[in-house]
Amino acid sequence: MDRMNNPNLQDKRSNQELAQIVKKIQRYMALKHSQDLNSKNPDVPGIKNKIAKYISDENLTLDGFSSMALVDRAFQEMCEYSILTSYLKRNDIEEINVNSWEDIKVRFGTGKIETLKETFFSPTDAKDIMIRLLDRESENKMDATVPIVRGHLFNNVRITSSIAPVLDENRGVQASIRVINPSKLGQRDFIRSCTLTNEMFELLKLCLFNGISICVPGATNSGKTTLMSGILKETPADQRLITIEEQTREFDLIDYDSEGYISKEVIHWKTHGEFDMNKLLEMSLTCNPDIICAAEMKSKEAYAAQEAARTGHAVIGTIHANSCRSTYKRMVTLCKMAVDLDYEILYELVTEAFPIVVFTKKLKDNSRKVMEITECYTDDEGKIKIQTLYRYVVLSSEVTPEGKTIMHGEFRKVNCISEYLQNLLLSNGVPSQSIEMLLKTPELIV
Repeated sequence: MDRMNNPNLQDKRSNQELAQIVKKIQRYMALKHSQDLNSKNPDVPGIKNKIAKYISDENLTLDGFSSMALVDRAFQEMCEYSILTSYLKRNDIEEINVNSWEDIKVRFGTGKIETLKETFFSPTDAKDIMIRLLDRESENKMDATVPIVRGHLFNNVRITSSIAPVLDENRGVQASIRVINPSKLGQRDFIRSCTLTNEMFELLKLCLFNGISICVPGATNSGKTTLMSGILKETPADQRLITIEEQTREFDLIDYDSEGYISKEVIHWKTHGEFDMNKLLEMSLTCNPDIICAAEMKSKEAYAAQEAARTGHAVIGTIHANSCRSTYKRMVTLCKMAVDLDYEILYELVTEAFPIVVFTKKLKDNSRKVMEITECYTDDEGKIKIQTLYRYVVLSSEVTPEGKTIMHGEFRKVNCISEYLQNLLLSNGVPSQSIEMLLKTPELIV
């Protein structure tokens, strides 16, 4: 095939030519202006002016690039994060997956996935750029002795990255960079995107804001944290909320009124040193909270969370589990890291602590759905019962000629909340009229 008629070959050739020009600029700047590049507070306009002058003096050109574009690209390579720079600044991106130095994919909030035509210049360049990014924007250091790290960039960006010897040397670098709830989605956004229905969202609010704890299970990138943040965004102004997160704060639930005053009681905590999730959960109880958010339960803090939930506090948290019903088994496993109690006892504790479970999942068309909401209660004979309240049912799927998967489904109301939960809500001060709205005959609610 003719190279001029093959877009992939043209892109690779363009990248190679760009790499040669940028490397030439880098060599010049390192030789003549290394002090400027190594400054803790670099003079960005000054450095760019020097790059621009060199490009002009040497008459450096490349099809598809203006002189200013070449300046910016060279600056990104020397002082910023190469081709990742512009994407890290955008607020419409959900995930950046660097599979190797020459394979970078970007997932947008709309679900669209784009493979970048531009790549890093080499495996070594890719590795150096990632090490620079982690060194500047996180608390993590990565090198041959620590070849894989997991942490945070900025406030709401998670990253897991690896280099050799964990990764093949010729791949350069791997990284999964995920933005958590970049648009601060609210109730209307979730309804509009068909993540769940308005009735389902109203149920979750009614429960959490009236003392009923909720657990949100799902796989990585299923939308657990985003949904939890959306629910917490609706917290009434007269309730005190404490969020507890691992190392870096992803939530931003502090609101201001029209006069610039903070309108909600929100305390954001994050773990640090000896103050782990477990300890902060215990300490939060001394602050008289109405709602406690345990951002992600993945260890012994699950025991502290269920203890808090069984002492009259509303607790919401996420957990990695494959379904609503398997959530309780997973929680028991985590609780056993803290205490040596029989399985049956712990199972009774966690089912009492978290009556409502909301299972989230990312489908093949990249949409995120609440696949099921269950309620757990103890019947008159003392037996633990789990019933499905709402379920999302996939009816069909199709693949377009462009290779895009489209799925069709509907939300179904399977059962009304139990008499036990009705009475619990009534005893917590919920008006009977609000409860009656949830007692409609189970039906299709899409």
